[in-house]
Amino acid sequence: MYKYSTKKSSKIKLSNPFVITAVILIVLFSISVSYFMYKNSNSRISNTASDQEYINLDPPSPEIIKETEVNKSEITQDSKTTVESTASANNIKPVIIDSSQYGPIVEVRSFIPGVFESNGTCTIDFTKNSIKVTKTVSTYLDASTTHCQNIEIPSSEFSQPGLWQTTVTYKGSVSGISEVKNMEIQ
Repeated sequence: MYKYSTKKSSKIKLSNPFVITAVILIVLFSISVSYFMYKNSNSRISNTASDQEYINLDPPSPEIIKETEVNKSEITQDSKTTVESTASANNIKPVIIDSSQYGPIVEVRSFIPGVFESNGTCTIDFTKNSIKVTKTVSTYLDASTTHCQNIEIPSSEFSQPGLWQTTVTYKGSVSGISEVKNMEIQ
């Protein structure tokens, strides 16, 4: 004997044309909504982009090149004026960043604040009693100031170990001498 159930099946048959049509409509509706949301978001971006200035990526015109050259010469004149005004105030004092011994090498690093030129020289003097060791180097520019080339001297050039006084003298379109810095040489 077979038992029959009086319950109706809750399964939806996918072969029913009504169900297939409903699924297709839901998928199409979802795609349509997504497309319009994407299109609207892109149109907002393009609207704001069109409100901005146009960026010209073409090579510069002769007028722009001439204007650039004029600006360069004005900037150069301004920097020369700055050096001259600083020089007249006698504020040129090279700064010793580091004067130390690293193993067998004695190193001095320094810069000249308020001066922006690359044609100067730095003379570093080491003094102990009547003994003097002197080295002269050229300068170089960074983004905002003049630096002395780093000086590296073998410690064997110093005849005596002990406390040595170090000074840096700058000579260029202006001149100045640093404060004395003491350093121990072994």
